[in-house]
Amino acid sequence: MATVRKRTTPSGKVRWQVRWWTPEGHQASETFDSEKKAKTLRGLIDANGQRLPAGYIKGQGFAPATTSLSVGAWCARAVAARSGIEARTRHDYARQLELHLGDLAAVALADLSREQVSAWVVSLKRSPKTIKNLHGLLSSCLTDAVRDGLIARNPAEGIGLPRLDGPGREDITPLSTSDVALLIANTDAHYQPLVQLLAGTGMRWSEATGLQARHVDPFACRVSITQAWKRQPDSSMAMGSTKTRRSRRSLAITEALRDALVPLLSERAADAYLFQTPSGKPVRNSNFRDRVWLPAIAKAQRCVAHKDEPKACGCAGTLRVTPHIHDLRHFHASYLIAAGVPLVKIQRRLGHESIKTTVDVYGHLMPDSDDEVIGALERASLRIGHINTVGA
Repeated sequence: MATVRKRTTPSGKVRWQVRWWTPEGHQASETFDSEKKAKTLRGLIDANGQRLPAGYIKGQGFAPATTSLSVGAWCARAVAARSGIEARTRHDYARQLELHLGDLAAVALADLSREQVSAWVVSLKRSPKTIKNLHGLLSSCLTDAVRDGLIARNPAEGIGLPRLDGPGREDITPLSTSDVALLIANTDAHYQPLVQLLAGTGMRWSEATGLQARHVDPFACRVSITQAWKRQPDSSMAMGSTKTRRSRRSLAITEALRDALVPLLSERAADAYLFQTPSGKPVRNSNFRDRVWLPAIAKAQRCVAHKDEPKACGCAGTLRVTPHIHDLRHFHASYLIAAGVPLVKIQRRLGHESIKTTVDVYGHLMPDSDDEVIGALERASLRIGHINTVGA
């Protein structure tokens, strides 16, 4: 990854130098008179595979914006200059644009039309949610172009998008309590508390495995979420902030879950990760999935009589689905919905930034409320009738 260093010239002037290693193994650098410009180039280089971005001339910067500036080149520049996002997020945005802009990338920014954007949306063979996200990313880049005076209006605004609840949308089918019990029972004992926590709190994997002993208050039966693992542009993992502002939260836990965590607390220093591998390392998703989760599923899918068979037997009392780890989060939400917990409280517990996310993902699990609606209308009708009678 490129780095930015502050340097002071013999004359006392402050300069900011970007340094990086090219894919060919050569060290390169570029110097600026402002930290902001240096960080912008650093982001562009990281997003462009450790190469200078298209249109950038070493020692001169970008050529003046003209009508020949392409949509792809502008979007790459806009994403690199965006503040307030993680390095990994910036890398992912750049990668998504590179993969999905297609022919639109070569279109001159000044010539881009609503018809071209609309045709691009239609050509995307992705889920409605993915199309919405890609369109939103392009639209935000074009809004930046309007702000900078490169185009008069944003041609992506008002474009029709596929309905999120239309054809192709698959509603979540949550695990049952017996499914979760089978998974826990067949999980390696060392990792059972982790599975219990995921099912009992609805935490994201990155949040649960980022917990330190100091985040658990066994006396108050609460767990505080203040950090989470973040994947970096080079695919390494680093501890960082939570996914959203609302993801920073304190969750009440049951006494049974507290009791499952207490033995871990007694073995950990305050700043030690609560969940570790037997060798004391942080638990990583891919290793856990391959070495713990999938073997637990395989065991849960076979009864005692067929435990030595390689495939699921389908007998009563066995697990009949092959869930993902994230399905434990869905289980927790669906269990709360079935118990009548209001969606706004579930939103806060899951750490969703918006109630819309909670409704979009779990709204179909809400019980039919027609009886409540009719009851409310009938009570209102009685009151209105009473008022009319009195006034007659």
